[in-house]
Amino acid sequence: MQRLCYTVELTITHLSIHSGLPIYKPVHHPRQNAILGGYDAARALHLLVLALLALFAAVHVVQVILHPRTLVDMTLGGQRPEESA
Repeated sequence: MQRLCYTVELTITHLSIHSGLPIYKPVHHPRQNAILGGYDAARALHLLVLALLALFAAVHVVQVILHPRTLVDMTLGGQRPEESA
């Protein structure tokens, strides 16, 4: 499940870049504008993608608040349980 979530997040980030370029410079990216359905559709898609990325970040913040020890373990290299022989 974690791999799936991060794969989707990378895909969403990629979509954010490709929907943001036609908004930033519509004259330089007419093909992307056409593929996305025009300037207004690209803006709507970009807004949706940014909302999904914000939700992804918010879920991570909530997880850290609920389990603060995991953040400490990840950043300071917490103790690993010894593997059984």
